[in-house]
Amino acid sequence: MRDVTARPRVAELTVSRPPVLTASGVADRLGAFDEEFARDGVAVSIVTSPEPPNVETLVAESGSLDALRLRATGAETRLVALGWVDAGGTLVGRRTSAHRSPSALRSQRFGLSIGRDDPDGRRRAAALRAYSSALAIAGCGLGDVHLVPIERPELDALRDGEVDVVYLPHRLTHDVARDYDVRVAIDLDTYSDPRVRINDVGPLLITACREVLEEAPDLVARFLAVLLDTSQWAAGHRRELARVVRSADGRQFPPDLHLGAHRRLGIDLTRDRFQLLAQQHRFLRTHGFLERDVDLIDWIDPAPLHAAADLLAARRIVGTGTDGASPVPSRRRAGFGSPT
Repeated sequence: MRDVTARPRVAELTVSRPPVLTASGVADRLGAFDEEFARDGVAVSIVTSPEPPNVETLVAESGSLDALRLRATGAETRLVALGWVDAGGTLVGRRTSAHRSPSALRSQRFGLSIGRDDPDGRRRAAALRAYSSALAIAGCGLGDVHLVPIERPELDALRDGEVDVVYLPHRLTHDVARDYDVRVAIDLDTYSDPRVRINDVGPLLITACREVLEEAPDLVARFLAVLLDTSQWAAGHRRELARVVRSADGRQFPPDLHLGAHRRLGIDLTRDRFQLLAQQHRFLRTHGFLERDVDLIDWIDPAPLHAAADLLAARRIVGTGTDGASPVPSRRRAGFGSPT
């Protein structure tokens, strides 16, 4: 195994992530990156932005559409890990309408945003993916409904009877249900089959640029080790994770809904998760969101994740004298030490 503890030549690791609480978001709130890299004089800059990553970003957690589009343009990125955020979202309709099950969605009018608020088509792609998944549950497809382009807020179009169903990228809140007199038709996040829950951040793609992989592969491995460690911690510390969620972005949506959407923070490159990415790639290509195919197999570089797992295992053996989980001092100091 190569030495992943050597001082990297890169002095700053710029990481972009989407505005959902991913493993890097939790690690950042816990101070895990400072603990890992400060002694080497490496600064980790976490940039949270709804905009797609650019070629200057060294590491990116991003939705499938942004990452695939960037790769399709010839950007020298490599796919080093896959995460998952349950953000399949919900389909909602007017409270007085009859569609209370997937089968009742047939022949309904589904709103599809084409407004200036969605210039890159991300919202439209997410909605179309959710519609396709919901209809598949009932054994039908997009050809069995009417897709209605709308240029104004989806909920306004629904309330005014322009369409029968719209997509929300999150669960329906009480305030929205009351103000627009709507209710849930289908909550995709309640289905156990991950194929139903595929959307832009499920799978979540973690990519690294060729420059950092060539100059400092140890830096990428250590970054991934932090994500692995954080996700394993989060799985056993539900109460503390809820506190992190509330402090991070509880103002956007109710914190209990956020916790439900971020229960699985683990990263991997398993065959099952890769196949879900392949399905999403085919969907985006079929519906015109990607101009050209991406060779997914050629894109993958599993070496950094393997090195990260080896590094984490070695540290646990040294830290505990066994193969059990090691303590994480900074998180204990922050009050995140007791499993629930």
